[in-house]
Amino acid sequence: MQVGISILIEPLLGVISRWREKIKDISLIKTFKTKKRKEKEAKLRASIRRRFSTNEEVLIYLYQDLTRLKEVASPDIAFSVCRSNTRSTVHVGIGVAQEWMERLVLDSHGSLLMDIHEIGRMGPDSTPFRSEEELYYFVRGVVRARAEGMDDLAVKFQHGWCFQDKLITEWNESDSREFNSREKIEKWLWHAKYIKYE
Repeated sequence: MQVGISILIEPLLGVISRWREKIKDISLIKTFKTKKRKEKEAKLRASIRRRFSTNEEVLIYLYQDLTRLKEVASPDIAFSVCRSNTRSTVHVGIGVAQEWMERLVLDSHGSLLMDIHEIGRMGPDSTPFRSEEELYYFVRGVVRARAEGMDDLAVKFQHGWCFQDKLITEWNESDSREFNSREKIEKWLWHAKYIKYE
């Protein structure tokens, strides 16, 4: 009977041993990736500190060209996009955020501009349950774009931005009726991207 049990247990112990090694390897890979990400973030922060003295300057730089997001945002940036009659969709990661910004510019044939009318700090009352290291700003202005054979796009926007230790960690669109322009922008861009230019 004991022989039979040992025949069953030995392969199982072998499997457990192999899984332990795999888990150790996965843990080492995660540690390595975390270390690399922290190093990358530290370099990014140092670069931002050299180039900009305030967070407002970072925002002005970004709105001059939306495809610059990867230069000033955390690799783990979270952003939310408003849709009418539905909840905001939250996305995480610089890859997704960068792709979103580049698509806006591409679909407008490079004509998309965001004119800033106002940048302001949001106080602790408007952003409860946040850490002291997080600084919140709002940006208001007008989204503009042009395309042949179409009326020019010109709609108001309001975005919220969170900075933590110089890096942008969050971005969201206002869901207020006055500033919720996402549907108008997407409808305009949908028509504009199918226009063929010589």
